[in-house]
Formats: sequence, C-alpha cells, structure tokens
Amino acid sequence: MMIKRLVFVAFVAFALVGVTACSNGNKKPEEPQPEELGVRKIFTITDRSEENDFAYTGVFKGAERGKSTTFSFPARKGQSLVFTTKFSATKDWFVAPTILFPLFNEDGTPNTGDLTDYISVWDANLFDVSGQRRLYPPASPVRAFWVKSDECLKFSLSYNEPTGMFTATLTNKTQAGKSWNGVFSPGVYSVKNVDPKEDPFSVDAFRHYFLQTKPANPAFEEYILSGNFSKLLSQVKAGTGLNFTFSDPVVVIYQGEGHPIFKLGEKDRGQGIKELIQNGDVKKLAGSLRQVKGVRQVYTDGVQTMRLPDGAKVYYVIGLRNTNDWFLANIEPVGATDGGFMGTQLFDLGVAKDEIPGAGAHQGLYGGKPQPESNPIKLVKTSYPIPSVDKIIEVWLKKL
Repeated sequence: MMIKRLVFVAFVAFALVGVTACSNGNKKPEEPQPEELGVRKIFTITDRSEENDFAYTGVFKGAERGKSTTFSFPARKGQSLVFTTKFSATKDWFVAPTILFPLFNEDGTPNTGDLTDYISVWDANLFDVSGQRRLYPPASPVRAFWVKSDECLKFSLSYNEPTGMFTATLTNKTQAGKSWNGVFSPGVYSVKNVDPKEDPFSVDAFRHYFLQTKPANPAFEEYILSGNFSKLLSQVKAGTGLNFTFSDPVVVIYQGEGHPIFKLGEKDRGQGIKELIQNGDVKKLAGSLRQVKGVRQVYTDGVQTMRLPDGAKVYYVIGLRNTNDWFLANIEPVGATDGGFMGTQLFDLGVAKDEIPGAGAHQGLYGGKPQPESNPIKLVKTSYPIPSVDKIIEVWLKKL
C-alpha cells in the first residue's frame, strides 16, 4: 500500500524476549533465529513534507493590441491552470479563468484547442461607479462580470507529448479606436494541484491570487493598480512547491561486503527499485534481496523492532512515487553500535527521463508511462527547486 504519511513506530513490552524472524521453512519454530540475537533497535520514518497548492509557477510577457503572448508549463492528470493579467485599458479589470478547468480530459487526453470560453474579464472592484477610489481596505469583492471574453481575447492550449509540456497562447484581440482596447500586462500563472472535477466553482480555487467574493488582497491590489507583479509573484510562490508521495520502505539487515541494494555510479541491478518507485511494489525488491548472500532480514511495511547481530548493518530504500525514477536511501550503513539519524540521500536510478515531481505527465503514479533511459545511478542534482532531504523525511534507528 502506498503511503503518503510514513510514520512507522514499534512498541515492544519488556516481557518480549525476541522478535519473530522470517523462516526458511527448514527450521523448527522454537529454534532461535540469528535476528533474535544482538542489539534491539527501533526503525522509524517520519514524513515532514508539506502539501502545496501549486506544483509550478511562472510569469509571462504582456500582449499589445493584436499581438499574442505564450508560456509553457509541465502538468499531469488531475491538475488545472490558474493565471492572471491586468487589462491596462481599465482602472481595475483583469483577465483570469472563470472557473478551474482541467488540463486533461476524462479519457486522459490533453485538453487543447480554443479554450476561450473558460476565461473571463474580472473586476477587482477598487473603484466605485463614479470612478472614485474606494477607501482602503476595499469593501467590495472581486467578481467576474464579463464572460463574453472572446470579444477582446483568445486563449488556447497545445500539448507536446514527448516533453509533457503544455503551451498557452493568449491573444489580445482589441483594436485601437474600438471601445474595448488596451494592453495585457505581464502576468503570473500556476499549475494547481487540484482536480477541477472536485469543486470547480470553489471560492478558494484561486487562493494566493485572489478570492472570489472577497476584497482584493494587498499584493493583488498592487498588481491591478500598477501592473507590478513582484509582490503577487512572491505571494503565489509561497504556495508553490514540490509535493512528495513515498512508497513503503524496503529495509535490510545485512552482514556482508558492499551495498546489498545498489552502487552509486553503476546501473540499476534490476532487483526491483524501479517497480518500487513507479508502481509502489515492494514484493520484487524484497524477494530479490532475500536471495542476496549476507542478507539476514528484509522488512517492508509495518517495520517492527529489529535485532542487529554483531557486525550487521541496516540499509533501506524508499521510492519517490511522484517521480519517474527517484528514490531515497542511505549509502553509509548504520550498525548495531550506531544510532540517531541515518544519512538519507536522494538518488536518480537512471532508468527513466526526469520530470518535475508531481507535475510530470509520464509519471506512473498518475497513469503515465515513464520514458526509458539507461544511465548510472547518481545523486539527484537538477534545476528543480528541491528542498533538502531533511525537510521532507526523517529516518531514525534508535536503541530501545
């Protein structure tokens, strides 16, 4: 079973004199197993990652009359698009989606083509009917008031399957001399971690930008009045970040040389790390490791108290499910006399092309098919804004 919040805690009474070890079926039940000897320890994993509203945020250029602006972004099934641009011909109008709309259709195909019907012109309501500035803070709510946006703009999406990237095109259809004309200011956009089917009309849908039926927040108000999106961008980025979904762990007690699961700089051994990451399947890796010489015990879900014989070491692997081939593990083992934090690091298995975690259209967790490659295992080093490992997970091996 896939686990988003991994917290494995074992409770052992003092009356417990040993733990049950895996049997090979040839030994009598009462015969002591090797794992019953040694130092008793407890292995725990705590998920420290935070849920973010947005998987990705960026900015786009403005569009003069009769011109278009484009921006590209990654996304996967179950996500939607939020964006805004100030309509500079007015005092406080702006362009934004009317409701959350899906980036993928029910059948899994990308939602592309002319999507202008999803876009409205909104009123930030910072001025009254006479054109006078309302007293701060504004008392009137933001509202969508002109849904026939095709009179002044066109909005469309295209999709590139190999890269998993959408490209949005916003065209300014206004013309000089017409009653509706003006420039679309540079704007901000985000990929939202919400399936629109859940609640497309939620007043909370555009949180961090603005709230429907609520007065404009200071950062959004500054953008509408001046066209300067710096504060708005900072506000939106505060709700943007990578979300992490972990597999169950595979934990090994090992008495042997080298690393029993993988080696940095070498290619994947095909023992089952890929399946752990892409399918959440612990069986293949656990079964493979039980055949490795020197492996004394293998734990998967519901990790219990361990007995570490003299010279035994603990290794583990945790798949990062919302990636194509990333996993968490330790290279340096922790033994019977050690304790405290185990040096967890983030690795790239090298069997599939990278995508932004949680926003990749090819990720198996969301029904995609990772694109294969064949590279040596390495530490993850990308331009993606990945937090330090200790910010997302803690792994401990402690003495009872």
